[in-house]
Amino acid sequence: MDMRNTHDKPKVSTIDHEQLEALIKRVEHAIAHDLSIEASDLGLLLQAIQTLVCLQQTIEDKNTTLLKLRKLLGMVSSSEKRSGNTSNNSDTGDDKNKNGSKKKHPKKKRSPSVERVAQTIEHHAMQAMQKGDLCSACELGKLYPFAPAEFLRITGLSPLHTTKHVIERLRCNRCGELFTAKLSDEVLADGASSGLYGFSARAMLVINKYFAATPFYRVENIQTMFGTPVTASTQYDQCKFVADVGEPLYEALKYAAAQASTFLIDDTHNKILNAKPILKPNRTKKGHKLRSGVYSSGMMALMDDHVITIYNTDIGHAGELADDVLRHRDKALPSPNYMCDASSNNTVTVCQVQLNLCNAHARRQFIDVETAFPDEVSWLTDQYEIIWCNNNVSKKLNNTPTERLAYHVQHSLPVMDTILQWCQVTLASTDAEHYSGLGKAQKYFIKHYDELIAFCKYEGALIDNNRMEQALKLLILSRKNSLFYKTENGAIVGNILTSLLATCAHNDVNAYKYLIWIQQNRVALKENPAAYLPWCFKLNELENKG
Repeated sequence: MDMRNTHDKPKVSTIDHEQLEALIKRVEHAIAHDLSIEASDLGLLLQAIQTLVCLQQTIEDKNTTLLKLRKLLGMVSSSEKRSGNTSNNSDTGDDKNKNGSKKKHPKKKRSPSVERVAQTIEHHAMQAMQKGDLCSACELGKLYPFAPAEFLRITGLSPLHTTKHVIERLRCNRCGELFTAKLSDEVLADGASSGLYGFSARAMLVINKYFAATPFYRVENIQTMFGTPVTASTQYDQCKFVADVGEPLYEALKYAAAQASTFLIDDTHNKILNAKPILKPNRTKKGHKLRSGVYSSGMMALMDDHVITIYNTDIGHAGELADDVLRHRDKALPSPNYMCDASSNNTVTVCQVQLNLCNAHARRQFIDVETAFPDEVSWLTDQYEIIWCNNNVSKKLNNTPTERLAYHVQHSLPVMDTILQWCQVTLASTDAEHYSGLGKAQKYFIKHYDELIAFCKYEGALIDNNRMEQALKLLILSRKNSLFYKTENGAIVGNILTSLLATCAHNDVNAYKYLIWIQQNRVALKENPAAYLPWCFKLNELENKG
C-alpha cells in the first residue's frame, strides 16, 4: 500500500528505546490475548507509521544523506546553530579562561522594542474653550496654552483601499461651458484622475508579492474579504507597470554595482514553467552547451556608502550574473574581492578578481561527518570558533580595513595554518581514509586553502558568505510560497522588483515611498536613471526635510 499521499507533511516523532520496548510488549500481549489496544498506544503506532512514510519519501530523494536523515529525526542539530559558528552571534574573542576551559556565555538579552514613529499627526483643537477664557472650574483664573497631551493609535486598513472622489461641476445655462473643481495636490500626487490604480496601490502590490512573498491569489482573497476584489492577473499587470518604470534603474544598478570593491554571490534552484532548453556558450571551455537548469542568482556589491543587491532568475548560474555585471567595471579600478563558494559555476570570466572562498562552507564539510569522526570535528570547530571570534573583536574595535587585515594576519592566520598542517599530516599517515567524509573535507580545505585565507591576504575580504545567503532567502521564500514563475517575462519582472526592494532594504530606504517616487518621476527617470536610485531618494528626502 502506497501511503505517500496520505498526508502532505507526515509528522516525524521520536521515541526512546525503553518506551519502544514497552509499547512492543503491550501490543504483543494484546495480540496474544485477543485484546483491544489502548487509544494512547494507537496514537504512538500512528505516529510511527507517519514517520515511516516521511522517511520513505526522504530516502527516495537522490540527494539525501545519512546526516540529513539524522537531522530530520532530530538526532543532529543544524551546523549553523552550533556554538562553533559565531560569525553572527559572538561579540568577543575572549572565549576561554586562563586554564583553557571554555567560559559559559551569558544568556542573550531580548532586544529592546523598536521605537514607533507616527506616520501621520492629527491635531484636536478645543471646541468649547480658547485661550484667555474664564476658567469654568474656579471662575477666577484665565486659561493659557499648556503642553498638549499625546497618545499613539495604530489603526488597521486593507492593503488596498478604495476611495470614491466626487468632483463638483458647474455649467453655464447660456453658452454651455462646463467648469470642474480642481483635484487636491494630495490626490494628484497618487496618479492622474484617469487611472483606476494609484501609485500607492501599485507600490503596495509590489511589496506584498516581491518582498513579503505573498502570492497574488492570497492578496485576491484578502481583498475580496475587505470588499475590494482585485484579481491575480490585475495585480500582475500593476506590478509589471512598476517593473517597466524600474527597468532602466535595474540596468543602472548593474553599472553602479560593477564599480564596487567587494562582491558576494550565490544562487539557488528555481523553476520557470515555459522555460525551454537553450544553447549557451561554454564559459570555461570552447563550444556551446545545451542548458535547461533554472537558477535564481543573487549578488551583493558592497560600497563605501551603500549596498547594491541584484537578483536574476533564468537558465544560468551565479557566475553568469557576475559576468553580466562586471563587464561594466572601469578597467582602471583594482581587482575586487569576490566572495563565493568553490563551485565552478561561480567563476568570473570578464575580469580579474581576488577570489575569497566561504569558510562557512569549508567548516560545513566537516560538520556533515561529525557522527563518524566526533573528536576530529570537535577540534576543528574549536579552531574555527577562534577565527570568527577574532573577526568579531575586530568589528568591536571599529578597525579600518588595513587594521583588520593586520589583526587577522597576527591572530587568525596561525590558526588557519594549524588546520592546514593537521589536514596534511592526517592524510599523509598510513591509516588515512582518503575517500571517507573526513578525508574529502580535508582535501577540500587543502585544495582551496589560498582562497580560504583571503581575509588574511586582502583588505576588505570577508570570512564567509553568510550575508549573501541571508539575502538569497528573499527569493527562497517567494519560491516556497509561489512555487514557480509561469513565464520568463514574469521572472524578469521579479528580477527588477526584488532587486529594487532589496537594495532599498539594505540602505534603510522606505521602499513604499520610493516606488511611489519613481512612478511620479517616470519620464525624467528614463533620461537619467542614475539620479533615481534608492540612495538618491534618501538624499532627496533629507534635503526636503532640511
